Amino acid sequence: MLTRRILFSAVSAFTLFISGCRIETPPVTITVDGDPTSSTTASLSCAATLSNSVASVISSQATPVILQVAGGTGPYTYNLVTGNFSSQVTLSETFTNSGTTPSVQSRTYTITDTQGNSTQCTLSVSVLPTLVTSTDPLACTFTANPTNPAVGQLVNLGVTATGGTAPYTASNYAPGLNTTYASTLSQVTSSTWTSTAIYGTSGLKTASVQITDNAGSVTTCSQVINVAPSPSVTVTATPSATVTAGTPITLSAVANNFGSTPEITFSTTSGGVTFTAVGNTIVVQTTDYSARTIVVDVVASTATQQASASITLTFTGSQALTCNLTYPASDYYKVGDEITFSVSATSGTALAITSISAQDGTVLDSIGSSSVRIRFNSTGYKTVYATARAVSSGTLCNNGATLTSTVYINPNSSNLSCSAVTSPNPSAPGEFFLARAVVPSGAGVGTVRLVLIQTGKNTQSPYNHAQTSYSYYNDPTSSYFAIYTNGSYPIVLTVRDEAGNTATCSTTQVVNW
Repeated sequence: MLTRRILFSAVSAFTLFISGCRIETPPVTITVDGDPTSSTTASLSCAATLSNSVASVISSQATPVILQVAGGTGPYTYNLVTGNFSSQVTLSETFTNSGTTPSVQSRTYTITDTQGNSTQCTLSVSVLPTLVTSTDPLACTFTANPTNPAVGQLVNLGVTATGGTAPYTASNYAPGLNTTYASTLSQVTSSTWTSTAIYGTSGLKTASVQITDNAGSVTTCSQVINVAPSPSVTVTATPSATVTAGTPITLSAVANNFGSTPEITFSTTSGGVTFTAVGNTIVVQTTDYSARTIVVDVVASTATQQASASITLTFTGSQALTCNLTYPASDYYKVGDEITFSVSATSGTALAITSISAQDGTVLDSIGSSSVRIRFNSTGYKTVYATARAVSSGTLCNNGATLTSTVYINPNSSNLSCSAVTSPNPSAPGEFFLARAVVPSGAGVGTVRLVLIQTGKNTQSPYNHAQTSYSYYNDPTSSYFAIYTNGSYPIVLTVRDEAGNTATCSTTQVVNW
């Protein structure tokens, strides 16, 4: 009787590769708790195989097909049909072969998880014609030990042929995708073969082989190996792994694919930094503002599992920060005035005053902002001294040098007033005489000047009023006059001080020749 024959294979989807490295024990060590059983979601993969109950596939007969899924986020669907299975589902498939010899047919299944991720796996089988029957068909079994290895673990594969007509031959052997090592399939007995393989990524891997008996019958068998991801630890830096010296960096570690809560250790052999641990995070900060590069090692471990990682942190040197200490421009400051002194950077960087003092002055505000008020207690030139730094980075102004600014403080003065006086009458018409605004000592603010002169009698005639010759002779409150005709001439003088105060005084010049 003819032998029933079956051929099928399944190809796994892509998988996630995770590796670790060993870090030597450093002199600075901080141990904190990690996130228990925290793990990343493995890549979605699937495998399609015939049920173990199927000896051969016969045309038009219902055949159970098993779909296995790993990774992604369940529940899953297949071929866009809503499903509700978490990792495995059995389908009923019917294959048709109207010929008289076996025919290889394939079915492809698309698996989609709840996140919209999808993958495909294909099943190829040898379909016997409907009229072909056999009481002892050719069959084979494929085994793997272990069936759930870790990435990098050696797996022993075995194939056994039964039924049909001995002797048997094996061909088209495939250990599965993503192997880092795979030996050839070696025949041990007339009906058994062995091989070994190591897989470099996690997920479902399908090992398969085709067996042919002496009568020419062909069958295929396969084995799905579910490779578990290796334990790993990941570390991230906030705000970045490269910052300006003086800026702190927060490191956060996450342990993945551990069976129990691991212990997480941070360490470094580099100097010039401090560690502050909180939970599974640490804050790394330089002890000064100098540039440096450090490597932080992170180890997550339990009694049976361990993973390690490292991260390089770069603290760049602070750029030169040029700053100035200034106060509002004014022509006149006097004793008792409150003057605001401010620090500013040419780059526009926000600053904070860290110290300030004034010669014979009282600082009225606390430091920490970019400006303070100072009241001076005596007259003369006064110097203010201050230091400042950038608010965000802590960079020192002018590399830490003291900033200075000098202001002149005038004495307090009384109200501005004046009296007008003239020199004796000239002996002849047109001769000059002097008019002066006399300002009492201490009156006014700063220097007092003559700013307006008004004279009269008949201003329509150039020879019937007092005419000014020039002002600011000898002192800023005097002016020369000339008179050409007899009469009485009023003279009005206006003075102004540096604060803008004005005063007016007048006199009369009587001339007779």
